[in-house]
Amino acid sequence: MSFTQKNFELTATCDSANGPVKRSSKIEGKNTTWPYEADSQGGPVSVIYKGALDSETKMSGIVSAIGFAMDGEFTAIRSK
Repeated sequence: MSFTQKNFELTATCDSANGPVKRSSKIEGKNTTWPYEADSQGGPVSVIYKGALDSETKMSGIVSAIGFAMDGEFTAIRSK
């Protein structure tokens, strides 16, 4: 997954079997939330990412798989 930021809009791009998928969200303070939908063997899966900018080069947060009661942590670090 890669991220681009323009002003207060954050765009996440994820590669999938059907090509790149883009999702955008607004940055509010240091926080952002964006949805992602994917197909799995059991049907569609909805995922919500909730992240916070920890520094100019790092974001971390929680990813939740809706309908599966599963949460996990993620960290994104700016590539050089």
